[in-house]
Amino acid sequence: MFCSSKKRHFLLLEVLIAFALIVLCVFPLISPHSVMLRSQSQFIRKIELDHLVNLLYGHITEQLYFNKIPWQDLENGTVFPVTNELLSAAGFTALLPFEGTYTFNEKKRKPKKDDEKVDEYVLYIFELKFAFHPSGESPSKSDQIYTYQFFLARNLTGISALPKE
Repeated sequence: MFCSSKKRHFLLLEVLIAFALIVLCVFPLISPHSVMLRSQSQFIRKIELDHLVNLLYGHITEQLYFNKIPWQDLENGTVFPVTNELLSAAGFTALLPFEGTYTFNEKKRKPKKDDEKVDEYVLYIFELKFAFHPSGESPSKSDQIYTYQFFLARNLTGISALPKE
């Protein structure tokens, strides 16, 4: 009545093989989505950096308007780091995954330095250059660089031509 069967059952092994095949087939389905997610996060970081640079440009332009940046720093092309204090003063509250600097470069000047004629005003075109690289990495050629040109008029007589309020 009770016959013992010598047949081996491979049910567990078959289930494990089927599970492994399913897992191997899922990876090609998931990989495009993970690549899209990674590229979207990089794009969002770049958009946040663009927003930050626009805020910094406005803040630095305001500092120039109120003469808070020394003229020697403009002429010498001093490199300024982008600090947390500067970020908070510009109104940027998010965590920044970049380290950056900014500098001023004189592009044009009128009258030229060689002219002996002394004018009341000297007119300049400066370039404000922002350079950002990922935190923890050294600066390289693949940095994010933003440049803005702006116009400055320097009063050499010390008397303001604008009426005081």
